[in-house]
Amino acid sequence: MNRRMALVTVAILLLTRTLCCAQEGAEVTLEESGETSFRIRTGEYTLAYEPESRDDKQGWIMIRRDGKANGLATKMASGHHLDVTDLGAGESAAYTWQTRRKDSAIFRSLKVVETEDVIRVTVDSERRWAKFNSTLVVYKEHPGLIHWRVDAKARRDQTFSNAARPDCHFARDDAVGIWGGVHRDAVRYHVQRGPTSGILYFRDPDMASFVFYFEDLSSMNKLYQLTGSAVPYDYYSPGNGGSVRMGQATSKFQRVSNGPAKPYQDAVTAHSSFGYEHPQNFRVPKGTELTFTDTYLYLKPASKTDNVSVSRNFVESLADIYKYIYKPPTIETDWVGEVMPQLLDDVMRPENMSRYQGEYFIPKAYVQYKHDDNQLWTLAQILHPLELYVKKHPADAKAKKLRDMLNDALPAFFNKKHGWIHNNAGDTHTDAYYHTVYVFNPANMVMDLALLGNAHAKTMIAGCRANFLKLGRNLDYTFGDVHIGDFSKSTGHYQFDATGMYIDLMMNYYALSGGRDTEALESAKNAAAKIENRCFDLGWQINMTVTTALGCAKIYQATGDEKYLNLSYIGLASALIEVWLWECDFGVGEYTTTFWSMSGCPAAPSNAEYETSRARLVYRKYEKLVGRKLSPNVQELIGDAWRRGPTQSRFTLPPYIVKAGGKQFIAEEGKEETNCGVISHEQMIPLEDVSAGWGTDLEWFQNSSKLGVVGQEIYGVGGMIWYALWQDE
Repeated sequence: MNRRMALVTVAILLLTRTLCCAQEGAEVTLEESGETSFRIRTGEYTLAYEPESRDDKQGWIMIRRDGKANGLATKMASGHHLDVTDLGAGESAAYTWQTRRKDSAIFRSLKVVETEDVIRVTVDSERRWAKFNSTLVVYKEHPGLIHWRVDAKARRDQTFSNAARPDCHFARDDAVGIWGGVHRDAVRYHVQRGPTSGILYFRDPDMASFVFYFEDLSSMNKLYQLTGSAVPYDYYSPGNGGSVRMGQATSKFQRVSNGPAKPYQDAVTAHSSFGYEHPQNFRVPKGTELTFTDTYLYLKPASKTDNVSVSRNFVESLADIYKYIYKPPTIETDWVGEVMPQLLDDVMRPENMSRYQGEYFIPKAYVQYKHDDNQLWTLAQILHPLELYVKKHPADAKAKKLRDMLNDALPAFFNKKHGWIHNNAGDTHTDAYYHTVYVFNPANMVMDLALLGNAHAKTMIAGCRANFLKLGRNLDYTFGDVHIGDFSKSTGHYQFDATGMYIDLMMNYYALSGGRDTEALESAKNAAAKIENRCFDLGWQINMTVTTALGCAKIYQATGDEKYLNLSYIGLASALIEVWLWECDFGVGEYTTTFWSMSGCPAAPSNAEYETSRARLVYRKYEKLVGRKLSPNVQELIGDAWRRGPTQSRFTLPPYIVKAGGKQFIAEEGKEETNCGVISHEQMIPLEDVSAGWGTDLEWFQNSSKLGVVGQEIYGVGGMIWYALWQDE
């Protein structure tokens, strides 16, 4: 009897496995293909290319969700001189009033190949000016993920002077309006701004779907080399617009003077098209081979549209796509043996140090700042990793000397009378407002020191605990610039990532108490409740934004409540929209690495090492804290922030840029070229601002400014010390 039951059980398991495999295999299937057509199912979506059966004969690839009449359409690369899937190229009704186009019948061949992992469509087409090889791929591992790429080889010189068109259009029933005739409503969550990744993310109510669009800008290097001046985000549009568009990107800030912070609400706007727009007014020389589009489109049913679901889908979609995009090789750097000895010498140069009250030596914020500059921001972010570095390298006398010097100066930034940490040494005017970043950044760095056992830091943190609890209660855990007098008022704009920093600070109080400070834990929960109301609007300073995720993860670790782990995705999503997941190889990019750069503030046209290195530290902590709870692709994405990131940070150091051949892209040595301090190409101190592109404009606020026109930030060297600590990893 037992043997018979065992056999039956085995048979049931085998049958179940067979059925499951059949269902999984059915998620991505090639339904039909011909010499000029194909139909592919990917999840709940169908891609159909049947140009001869459509009245317009314009070569649209139609994308629809099951049971939904309206969908999307693409030609992979649209616009003048392109339209690579247009089988007839001139047979549509729009051209009946004139003779057929000279490029008629550009279609040459279509081939569909199915493998164990993908279904790949290859379309060869030809215009008078170029031959095109276009591919479309769907991935069996990721139903709903579509990737297309269009490569061209010029047969003659060709000028592109007409307006660019995006590569995706909305379809109503079977109609596609390339001239804007077909509009559909969409809920935009994020549109690329500045030099960040080519990401567009929205919800299509008609399709009840999330739409995640990613343009792999790394493939566009040859295209942008031809412009001589353009970068992938430098367009004549307000708000520092990007090359991936859906209308204009909008500001997400709220003024404190308007009253209590307003919760996020969906904004529904109508659009006819979206996607990548190539640069305008450039010439392609004969024989040039280049890529016009390299696009990922990820469609998923939008069964839930709360802020956590929207943010989590963003993070997971980006992580799945990240698996396939171009990643430049990492460059090994001897941070311990090569960078640290010179860095320590450069930081302790007399011209780079300030004296406070004739007693303490404190590093200035910038190289050779003309005045004394005593900031806890600078001191603490160097001292924190240096404490660990000295423990790991106890024989390094220079590191120990700087550590002791900084530690001796630390108490100068605490006012016992007010019970408050000051960013600037000295007394604080009680009628003053502190910029929120100068409240929470220094406080969290001093807390990090306290958790390491630093006696001065523990005294300071204990001394201002009551005021931080009061600050949260008085301002309802949402902060603008903070009034120092009684912590009752704030001004300016709400900085919602400051709420995330507050969560992390409270959870560190909880950790410092050994889990006994329940008042701090409850304050962290109260602040986390405010994060539930946010969606892609946490960004003020990139390291603060991602700290929101870490703070929520710490509540999850302390309570076991999955709600807080889910809330962490809101912080991750708001931070990842500011990351540059593309490699610039033109202009200064020929000599540096941009991949895993981060805009320090929303859409900032340059990377800043302080914000970047602090963000890398937080990503690392987050991965080590809850990495096992993440999908493998999300874990890889988060891990690469600090594993691959130091290669990018290497090229914030002038000696490495000069050695690579990029000296002409750095601001010239001397104070005349900077806003803060002096540029010194020989010092191992990171440049404040490292941008992509051609670096021809010396005005730092311009998109194409030279590197370092703000200055060399001594307050950013802490990142180099962290990289030395992580070197073996």
